Amino acid sequence: MRAVVLAFVVALMSSGCGSGALSAIRGKAAQDMACPEKDLAVNPVYDYAGAPNESGAYYAEGCQKLRRYEVGCNAFGYCPDPHGVDIQELLLRQAAFDLKCEQDSISTQRLNRDTFGARGCDQQASYILLCGRRSCRVVQNTQSQ
Repeated sequence: MRAVVLAFVVALMSSGCGSGALSAIRGKAAQDMACPEKDLAVNPVYDYAGAPNESGAYYAEGCQKLRRYEVGCNAFGYCPDPHGVDIQELLLRQAAFDLKCEQDSISTQRLNRDTFGARGCDQQASYILLCGRRSCRVVQNTQSQ
């Protein structure tokens, strides 16, 4: 029995056990976004009381892409299966509909933590990102102008 437990511990350690949320998200985001890890910025969505390497919500940004990840970590810093949502795609799809404009003609920017702006076809609007555990949606925060 001890040999089985020892083998399990060794397997966990060799699979990145203890690397924490930032490392887990950076690796997953590099895959999801087809972007080298060195070109990614990963930051917590909220100011956590502890270190910014714990369970919670994080943004990964790079290579002109933006994703929001949720990750749960155990006490040893093992953070399996970060789940990400393509925020850029959600924002462009909703803005294209609201602004009656092709996605290719829309530019976006983050205004603050979960608020984004979109401009296109001589109009602009702001959006709030609302996220649950495994999904997000964008909701227009202003009337299109």
